Amino acid sequence: MLKTTTVGSYPRKNKPKDTLRKPTVSEEEALEMVQWAVEDQCNIGLDYITDGEAYRENMYWFYQLRVDGVDSENKKYKQFTLGGSTENVDLSKAHPLVKEKGGFGIECAVVSDEIKNQKWNLTSKWKKAQDTAGSKAIVKQTITGPHMLSRFSVN
Repeated sequence: MLKTTTVGSYPRKNKPKDTLRKPTVSEEEALEMVQWAVEDQCNIGLDYITDGEAYRENMYWFYQLRVDGVDSENKKYKQFTLGGSTENVDLSKAHPLVKEKGGFGIECAVVSDEIKNQKWNLTSKWKKAQDTAGSKAIVKQTITGPHMLSRFSVN
């Protein structure tokens, strides 16, 4: 029998607040999001599910904001593509370097010291997902990998 699962984050139940560069979800709200996502995935019959990741600001910022050794206040601009097409793109709100150089770039957190003391609290989210799913599905924990975290960091 073919097993079913999700890959990546699960759609959010409600439109998120502005989550760019600042945490906006309390632990209580995060656990409510987990419960909703798990119930929804179980109701559609998925075999392997996640906690939904809806509490994360995005796939890298969530980790950078909650660990020592990463400066998320004094960000540095990082160019990802040089010479990328910006034809028909409104650059009026773009970073000055995007306007100047074209392509895609963003301000990234800076690795400033040894990375330690993670405060992600993923255990509580996994436990909530596991308790909600019961025997209906197997819960897997999704974690952004080191390559992606390093791509969106400057050191």
